[in-house]
Order: sequence, then C-alpha cells, then structure tokens
Amino acid sequence: MLMNEIPTIRARVGDFVIKAPTVICLLRIVTDADNCRHFGMIGELNRNLIADSHVSIATAATWPQVEIGHGSASSSSEKRVMIPTVAAYAGCVITLFGFLVLFRPLPTIGLPGRWHGAALAAIGVLVTLGALLVPATETNVVAARTRLDEFMPRYQFTERHSIHVNVPPAVAFQAVERVTADEIRFFRTLTWIRRFGRKGAESILTSPEHMPLLEVATRTTFMQLALEPPAELVVGTLVAKPAPESERPRTPAEFVALALPGFAKAAMNFRVEPDGHGGSFISTETRVFATDDAARRRFGVYWRIILPGSALIRRGWLAAIERRTDTL
Repeated sequence: MLMNEIPTIRARVGDFVIKAPTVICLLRIVTDADNCRHFGMIGELNRNLIADSHVSIATAATWPQVEIGHGSASSSSEKRVMIPTVAAYAGCVITLFGFLVLFRPLPTIGLPGRWHGAALAAIGVLVTLGALLVPATETNVVAARTRLDEFMPRYQFTERHSIHVNVPPAVAFQAVERVTADEIRFFRTLTWIRRFGRKGAESILTSPEHMPLLEVATRTTFMQLALEPPAELVVGTLVAKPAPESERPRTPAEFVALALPGFAKAAMNFRVEPDGHGGSFISTETRVFATDDAARRRFGVYWRIILPGSALIRRGWLAAIERRTDTL
C-alpha cells in the first residue's frame, strides 16, 4: 500500500519544491530593510543619529524615530538587524497558514493537498527556530561619547529611539523624570502580557499610579548608574541570572565589572541634547550584555520575541514625554 503511494508523494514533494523558492523570496522581501521600507515597516536608515560603532535602523516618521538591532558595526548588518525578529514572526505566520492548509486545502491558490499544509508548517517551524537561535554578534564601543557608553561599552542586543521636542533641555529632562506608567500608551497592556497577568511585587512592570516610572524602577529592581541633568540619566538591571539567589550588583562599579557566567545585564539611558534652536532631541537606548554563550542564546530567544512590544513601549514612552513637556 505504501509503495503505491510513493509516486504520489514524490509528485507532491516535487510540486512543493517548485513553490518553495517563492516562499523564500517572500521571506527575503519581508526581512530586507530596503523592501520593508517600501511597506512602511522600517524607515530610512539614519546614520547621522548614531556613531559607526552602533547598529541602527531609523523610521522616517517624525515621531519617535526608532533604531533597533543586534550588535555589529558593518553597514550590511545595519540593513539586516531586524531579520531575526521579522523572520521569527514570519515563520509563525507560515506555520499557522500551513496548519490551515493541512485541515482545509486551498486548491484555488495551488495548495490542493494536506501535504502542502504539512510542508508549509514544517518550513514555518524551521524558519522560526532558526531566527530565534541565530547567534547575536557583539559590539564594542571604541570611544565613549555618553555615560551609557561608559557603563555598557560591550553589548549584543540594543534598541534606540529618539524624538524632537520644542522645549529647552532643562524642561525636556524634567519631563523624562516625571512621566508615569499611565501616560504611556499600551504600557499596562503589554506589561500585563509580559507578567502573564500575575500581580507580583512592585516593579517597573507593576508601577503604581501617579508615580514617575523611573522612580519606581530605581527603588525596585533597577540601579541608578548616572544622573546628570539636564543631559543624561542611566539605569541598569539584571535581566538574567544563573540562579534566583544570585546577588545583584550593589554599586555602579560592580555593575560594570560583572562578568560571571550565566548573567545578562541591561542598561538604559535617556539623553537630552539641544538642537541649537531652543528645542531638544531626546533619545533612549537599551543595551544588553550576556556574559557567556549560554546566557546569550537564552536571552536572544527572549529578545527576539519581545522586541516589537519593547519598541512599542519605548515609542509610547517618548510620546508621553513629549506630551508632558506641554504641561511644564
């Protein structure tokens, strides 16, 4: 019986192989920054916003600009920093579509058999796993330009966002310090998803109402690394530990020196710079450094899953800062 099915299986495999390049081509279109720009997914590359030692992609939108990536210094990497995340989600879509075809073939679009659905689902799973597990490269800052550079000169994961406001740096910095969680669009929803609906102890994920979010952060799980109004503030935390009882760094010097295996440490800044015309540029950058390959792989999976939500929160954060400047 099985031998009788072999010619049919071969024919179906051959038919799918013919269609496979189309799927791969679509993935390349979706994950290539130049093409994503045309679809409105990623804006023009803006290399003027950040030094060559950083990796960035910036949206062409006037608010807030976003640069998201994995550490690398080459221009070709700048165009592909979103590939792992976009490919992971594209793989999920392909997998779901494959299961749809598996249970309901679609002959009208050339997928008449359940075999096509199974093959699509398998390809989607492979694409997703490959995207989540692709190694992240490391960036080393050669010459420190900011306090963030001093506290996190090496990192494998980064995202950067910026916005322009029509107020001087002193006012902009006040707005940065005073924004609350409720002012950030989608913050409550996304952090609720992040903590799987659990309440938990007070932290940046469960920030009380009417309390500045950065104040909540520094009195709970974040450490204040630098506070230099009206120019820059930097906070840091551990995002992965080898064991729950592992001690956290107690001073900025300990944070910088931490290199024990199994840790991943994150630093985030808000930086305000004058535009020369009475206004200010506000940027926020998050960097993560994993201390060994195992921690890097574990955090890499997490990072690529949460990156869209993380970017949405930070863009909302900057938009809230802009609105807050109108009240100062």
